[in-house]
Amino acid sequence: MYTPTRMCVACREHRKPQDLIRISYNNELQKPEPDSDRKAMGRGAYVCRDIKCIERAKKKHIIEKHLKCSPCDLLYSEMEEML
Repeated sequence: MYTPTRMCVACREHRKPQDLIRISYNNELQKPEPDSDRKAMGRGAYVCRDIKCIERAKKKHIIEKHLKCSPCDLLYSEMEEML
């Protein structure tokens, strides 16, 4: 049986979607935010549920580059709370 995988934008490893945090760009609020239901429309980025990957994404602004949006420090603190 086929199991879908997604790639972490920080470490570039393929994992099951359940093992990752999905970040989607909210057009109404004009900012990226965690998508805990994984059902938000639009472009998304995935990050491992690992503090090292979250810190690397923050340091290099990987999520902002992937979603083509402005930096949002609140996003990373929300992701850390999800761990």
